[in-house]
Amino acid sequence: MAKSPNSFVDLPFALSQHGLLCFGGLELTKNECATGCEAFAGRKTLLIDNAGADMWRIFSKSVEYADGNRDPMNRWTQLVLDEIAQDLQCDVFYPFDAPYWPFQKLASKAAGIQFSPLRISIHPEYGYGMRSEECLCLTTGMNM
Repeated sequence: MAKSPNSFVDLPFALSQHGLLCFGGLELTKNECATGCEAFAGRKTLLIDNAGADMWRIFSKSVEYADGNRDPMNRWTQLVLDEIAQDLQCDVFYPFDAPYWPFQKLASKAAGIQFSPLRISIHPEYGYGMRSEECLCLTTGMNM
């Protein structure tokens, strides 16, 4: 496992070691929070996604990929981002765990992602296929 960041300055490098990147950020409003999570309103939030083929190259060498257990990508993503979130003392949310956050809505607002009529995500810089499925929710007052 790559070294986790000690500060948000180190976050892009830490994410890149796993083939991930931060592609947008926003301050959550009450309407953007998952049901029952309205207390997170006002917190700064970063959206995390894969950085193309790098993530697959790294993930495909992981224990989770090879162990034959269910949901290897979910488990690997959670392992990586839980460690980063713990080091940064922030929360992390996933699309595969309740409560369910409106990731597409957040991605659209945070990074200008648009959706085709087939609901395929299109990022203005990275193109189509951004999953926009993980969020690091920062403690109020932390700078992005």
